[in-house]
Amino acid sequence: MPAFKRALFGLLTGVWSLDPDSRKVYNLGFARSSMPKIKTNRTAAKKFSINKKGTIKRGGAHHSHKSFTKSAKRRRNLRKGKLVAATDASAVRRQLPYA
Repeated sequence: MPAFKRALFGLLTGVWSLDPDSRKVYNLGFARSSMPKIKTNRTAAKKFSINKKGTIKRGGAHHSHKSFTKSAKRRRNLRKGKLVAATDASAVRRQLPYA
């Protein structure tokens, strides 16, 4: 098939483009239909991470201020990350589709 006919067929199907100056045919490559991408919730991506097991880690509360009223043991345990409860895990996974 000649280049011009290929370009004409491509323009009809939305895949090819013809440069009018040089009569070269370019494959644009974007006309193929595919599933739309799902956006990650950026706030959730900064607050949660997923372990190898598939459990979701989160930060602990009550760690950022008033540490002088807490015992050393309590402050040490607040440093550790916590796991998201099973009831909330599905909502977090929905916000992190590719994690």
